[in-house]
Amino acid sequence: RAVPKKALRSADRIKTMLQFVQTHYAEDLTVEEIADSLHISVSYLRRLYDTALGYSPQRSIVRKRIAVAKSLLQLPNALPVYEIAAAVGYSDQSAFSARFKEETGLSPREYRKRYLQGNEKKKEPGSL
Repeated sequence: RAVPKKALRSADRIKTMLQFVQTHYAEDLTVEEIADSLHISVSYLRRLYDTALGYSPQRSIVRKRIAVAKSLLQLPNALPVYEIAAAVGYSDQSAFSARFKEETGLSPREYRKRYLQGNEKKKEPGSL
């Protein structure tokens, strides 16, 4: 049974928009830029996101930025928080820290501390 052409076009657009966010998340990325990259309207982009993914394009950008920030905070010789903020697309460390806490329930420093403490416990003899 063949998939309708419209569904294929939508699937291709969804894949392309997700790749665009994956590539450009660290930039000052806007929903308008994502829509422009696909040659579609912002309202259609929002509909695609909502229908296919259940969240907004802006949420997609935030999720990617926070995921990368978490990875960077987990590195043993992690960058300072202000550098991580800049690396994931935030020009303001306070805005980054507030968004990070909103998303994870922890400040970036608290997240790093808990992650590192958890790994230290794993390294102790007799720990699981």
